[in-house]
Amino acid sequence: MPEEDDHINIELRSEDVQNILNRPPNWMVSRGNTVLMLIVLAVFTLSYFIKYPDIIEGRAIISTATPPVYVSTKVSGRIHKIHISNGEQVSSGQVIAEMANPIPVASIEYLRSFLEQANTFMSDSVPRSFENAQTVNLYDASNDFLNLKNALKDYEIFLFDEDQFRKLQTLKTRLKHHTDLKQITLNEAKLSRKDIVHARERFEMKEEEFKLGLIAKLDFLNAKTAYNQSLKSDEAIKKSIIQSELTLEDLESQIQDFSIARIEKSMEDRSGIETMISTLQNYIIRWETDFTIRAPITGKLDYQGRVKTNQLVDPGTTLFAVIPSGKEYEVEVKIPAAGFGKVKIGQEVKLKLDKFPSGEYGSIQGVISTLPLLADGEVYAIGVNLEKGLLTQYGTRLDYTPEMTSSAEIITEDLRLIERLFSSLKDILKN
Repeated sequence: MPEEDDHINIELRSEDVQNILNRPPNWMVSRGNTVLMLIVLAVFTLSYFIKYPDIIEGRAIISTATPPVYVSTKVSGRIHKIHISNGEQVSSGQVIAEMANPIPVASIEYLRSFLEQANTFMSDSVPRSFENAQTVNLYDASNDFLNLKNALKDYEIFLFDEDQFRKLQTLKTRLKHHTDLKQITLNEAKLSRKDIVHARERFEMKEEEFKLGLIAKLDFLNAKTAYNQSLKSDEAIKKSIIQSELTLEDLESQIQDFSIARIEKSMEDRSGIETMISTLQNYIIRWETDFTIRAPITGKLDYQGRVKTNQLVDPGTTLFAVIPSGKEYEVEVKIPAAGFGKVKIGQEVKLKLDKFPSGEYGSIQGVISTLPLLADGEVYAIGVNLEKGLLTQYGTRLDYTPEMTSSAEIITEDLRLIERLFSSLKDILKN
């Protein structure tokens, strides 16, 4: 044992050991606890200021309040002409493109103008020269157009036929003359009745004188003859009045029959013409539907893929989309059922568009506006309001394209890092 103690003393007194024992400790050793405490304090301080929000992720689709309307072809064939370039504004009903068809556009436009004139003629009945109407190529509607042209020409002749007007005028003139003649006869009847009164008085006076022998029988008979003659004249006048009334009734009947016949003829012709006009108008609608592609709404035109003149397309091929010009956007965010209970109206939503990398363009901020009551399968569709539209956090306003897709982050709780740490510890201790 003494030998071991001597050995230890020799080692402690060696020059190397003495150098170590005599050297002052390094600052890391002497102040290590302080530095460590400062680091721990800094971590806790940063964990208070650093936020680590609770996020639910989902997928979103951004559309407008009026969704884009897609335009497709009705028939198979070749694109004859494209009128509107990609990205241009179009008005509702404006022709975007034409399909190759057997009927020239000029023929359809002429038919449209001709039908407008026909409708105007049917309304105002002002003479028009339909006989000089052009002959146009309308393919399977050519006969219908020719029939309408002839019907309009015949109806125009019927309406303005001078012979018919002269016939009607003759009947009206005869009616007026016979009306005047009847009035004259009635006046004669009044005079005749006065003559009868006077003749009767003379006859009665002559009869008394004859009975008294004051006059000859011949004078008496002459007075009686004059009285009888006045009665005959009155009967003739009555007969003339009856004949006048019969003639007037006949003329009035002829005028009435003439007018009724014209009205019935006019109604029949108008009905046939209106039917032919309607048929050709429907033909134009079918032609436009089949061979012209028109904008269903007003907005910006967007080509759906490759669209070129002379391109062959099948029926139902979607060629264009018309994007409404409104700036009101609708956002639908779909999230899984897990965690949906934490989602509330008014919570912030961060949208990162697939077409615009968030690192370069930034993200769009939104707020939850509506929550569904039921799930759509295994997901919930949430409505989000974009108060600043497509303005990103970097101040960049993005261009809208139909049905823009993006990832969505719903911030349910904006917790601090230290709150999350203690929350995790609390869960560990409870378990």
